[in-house]
Amino acid sequence: MGKRWECELIVSMVTLGWLKPRFLLAFFFAWMALPSHGHLLSAGRASVQVLPDKVVLFISVPVSALQNVDTDNDGMLQPNEIKLGRQEIIRQLEQGINLEVGGLRPAVLDDQLIVSTHQDNRSSTTQIEWMRQMTLSPQSREAVLNLKIKPEFLGSEYFIEARRGDIFEIARLSRTHPSHIFFNGAWGTFQAFWSSGVEHILFGADHLVFLVLLLLSAVSVRRWLWVLSTFTVAHGLTYTLASLEVIYVKPTLVEAVIAATIILTSILHLAKFSLPLKWEMAGTFGFGLFHGLGFASAMGDMAINTRFPVSSVAGFNLGIEFGQLIVAFVTGLIFLSLARILNDTKPIIRAISFGGLSIGCYWFFQRL
Repeated sequence: MGKRWECELIVSMVTLGWLKPRFLLAFFFAWMALPSHGHLLSAGRASVQVLPDKVVLFISVPVSALQNVDTDNDGMLQPNEIKLGRQEIIRQLEQGINLEVGGLRPAVLDDQLIVSTHQDNRSSTTQIEWMRQMTLSPQSREAVLNLKIKPEFLGSEYFIEARRGDIFEIARLSRTHPSHIFFNGAWGTFQAFWSSGVEHILFGADHLVFLVLLLLSAVSVRRWLWVLSTFTVAHGLTYTLASLEVIYVKPTLVEAVIAATIILTSILHLAKFSLPLKWEMAGTFGFGLFHGLGFASAMGDMAINTRFPVSSVAGFNLGIEFGQLIVAFVTGLIFLSLARILNDTKPIIRAISFGGLSIGCYWFFQRL
């Protein structure tokens, strides 16, 4: 769907009275700022291979992350630019990407810059693959690996695979989670996935919007506990089943349905349609099933392919639950503060509902 169609949708909503003109500008910029796909990742790939006498790091880095090597400023590197800037490229890479083995940075054996993705005339590239080989002492073969990447090198999320013999783990690194410790045992795996779960709620725009809409439909501690618990059970169930490859649903369909849950919740708010708690819990459970599939599509095959799948699944689910509690606490604190200042908070809730409907429609049609 193009921008013209999206603007026509806004105008139609204003004409029908669904969106008041004074909210129009704010919602328009919200649409432009928020990503249309919450979980379909355009992720980079990297690997760390632990061999008997050395460790090999292979990672793809976008040219945009490098400074002063793209001499013609076309966003790509030509063979002569790579040749002339080789030492500077490697210097920047080793400053931005740090791999430690057992807490120490191994000595470098060899560096190679590889080009496998070509553009336009098939000689230029928008990314560089860096392969670094480092020494590994016999005492370090069983040590943990700590990979740290500066946020500016993480334009997209990265899936990193670390392999040592028959053991391998997969981790996801992003700007908000730029490091990971591999081969850190069951507890370390639990901690890493717990952090990812918290991050997915607090930085996952569609889940965040849905949760706020769900909570604000009626402010009650008892209701919040029941509704959040139902949502947790539902998304925990489908995330676990999808992570263990028991079920599979096309990610693009899941993304569209998640947007539809936001639309339906917003419409119920605006229509002032109230359901008994048991029916609201049933609806929340159904919505939560699809949100769980969304979490699973975001994490890819990380949970099942990690060394400790039970720790990864449990850690991620508990991290999501903790993130939900943070959202509920902050939402409740803001709402209670506003209730003390204002005589009537209904206009604010209605404005939030309009915003949810607006953003939900945008996401839904973008994800079709």
